Amino acid sequence: MSSGDQTYVCPNQWATLLCIGGLGFFLPVILFRPDILASSDVTGTALNYLSCHANSLVITFYAGIFGDVIYSLSTDYRIWVRNYYCLCILVHLFEGVVAVLLCAGLDYGLADTAKWFASVLVHGMFSLTTLIKRFYRHETETRSKINYADFLQ
Repeated sequence: MSSGDQTYVCPNQWATLLCIGGLGFFLPVILFRPDILASSDVTGTALNYLSCHANSLVITFYAGIFGDVIYSLSTDYRIWVRNYYCLCILVHLFEGVVAVLLCAGLDYGLADTAKWFASVLVHGMFSLTTLIKRFYRHETETRSKINYADFLQ
């Protein structure tokens, strides 16, 4: 790489908010604590729960018109949501491994590889596509020291 190239690029803040909010907040809340969700039908139940458990740190999330859908997902489709959550986590782990292999092909150091791994682990394809474009550009300019065909044999 030339000295002017930056090896790590920070992803968009909105993509970070979307990924952390979805995989880090909404899906775990639907799976593990659906009682803190307040919809139009269960608002009284959630408020009664809060009044009975005032000492616990429970955040009531008012989802507005989506409250009924979210509450239905947490009760009627709990197994589907759990499987979707596990699939998303596995896909993000796989993408993180792919990012480490691409960073090895780009001859990045350990610090940059760790940054890309963490970024791809959180952002998934939002971050991985940037790394793939860099890898493709690098491979068309120069050949990597790693022969990826040897991994397949």
